[in-house]
Amino acid sequence: MTTRKTFKRAILLGILFVMITASSAFAASVSISASKTSVSPGDTVTVTVSFSGKDIIGIQANVSADGSVTTGGGTVLYAEGSTNSYSQSFSIKANKVGTGKVTVSDVMVSTIEEDSTLSSKSVTINVVAPQTDDSSSSDSSSDSSSSGSTGSTDSSSSDPNNDSTDSTNDTDDSDDEKEEEEEDPLAHTKELTVDGKTALLWTDLSDVEVFEGFTVEEVEYDGQSVEMMKHEERGYYVAYFTDDEGENPTYQLYNEERESFYPYVTIDVARSYVLLQPEESVEVPQGYEESEITIDGERTVCWVQSDGENSDFVLVYAINEDGEKGFYFYDTREGSMQRYVDRSIEVVEEVPVEESAMEKIFNDPVLASILGILGLAVAGLAAALIRILQKNKNR
Repeated sequence: MTTRKTFKRAILLGILFVMITASSAFAASVSISASKTSVSPGDTVTVTVSFSGKDIIGIQANVSADGSVTTGGGTVLYAEGSTNSYSQSFSIKANKVGTGKVTVSDVMVSTIEEDSTLSSKSVTINVVAPQTDDSSSSDSSSDSSSSGSTGSTDSSSSDPNNDSTDSTNDTDDSDDEKEEEEEDPLAHTKELTVDGKTALLWTDLSDVEVFEGFTVEEVEYDGQSVEMMKHEERGYYVAYFTDDEGENPTYQLYNEERESFYPYVTIDVARSYVLLQPEESVEVPQGYEESEITIDGERTVCWVQSDGENSDFVLVYAINEDGEKGFYFYDTREGSMQRYVDRSIEVVEEVPVEESAMEKIFNDPVLASILGILGLAVAGLAAALIRILQKNKNR
């Protein structure tokens, strides 16, 4: 009897375990990963957010960097049918040395059976200073010194009359070579004022890592040739700036037509957009006035409705992945983009046709009444005149 009860309990526990395992296998989950977790300032890291679950029909989440060591991020929005997995990638920029963190938060996943709110997940990105060859140079110098000392001892023992003139000359030559090699990296910079702050524009990008998908080209600015990064497909230019000590790098978009710089802001949603300043030939839609907005810690120009309505939506000028420029609505709450479509209606004003004298009389009740009375009076006079004429004939 005891054996049968134990066997039944084992079966029930096994069924319960299978049910729990199956439910956990179908539960929605989120993960975040980075293409590189150790980078240098100026590098770009691809961060991928992945979702999994059974019959996912909707996803919403926010991806954000710490805003200091690293910047970038955007919004995950999915509502394109049922799927068991979905991934979206974002470009994260490493700004300065330190430990950065990219977090996916406010995660909501909807399946056919239920809606789930998932916990935040993060990935750490270490931004380290680029390695130099100082150690190898010092090792080489020490080896050279050791070999030189040995050679000097040997030659001294072989030739007691030899002096140290040759070794002194060799030292002077090596010092000159070091001075030539250690050229001031800030020699190829130009001091400018950007957003009210003094910054150094680097005119030579030999020591700067170029973004993926960009090439280095020379651009004429203020009568000087300046090297900038040019996007191979979209054609816009990005300039490299630092502070007066050559640290804290920032990137600015360059407007050739206006010869001006403004923050390099990228919005990554379902597609990637880069905010631009409109050319002088581009007309801002009527009913909007210029303003400013902060996106990923950068101040950039935008346009808001003059009447103050729809304050959550601003108008920005951007270029998409296909190289198409235009105005877009930017949702300041959701971080999403939508192409602007001009829905204004042309109103045709009808020119009134001048009325004739008779139309004016008949359209005016007073004049119409007077005319009616006059008509009756004329008719009465005519009738009386006819009667008088008939009486005269009868006589």
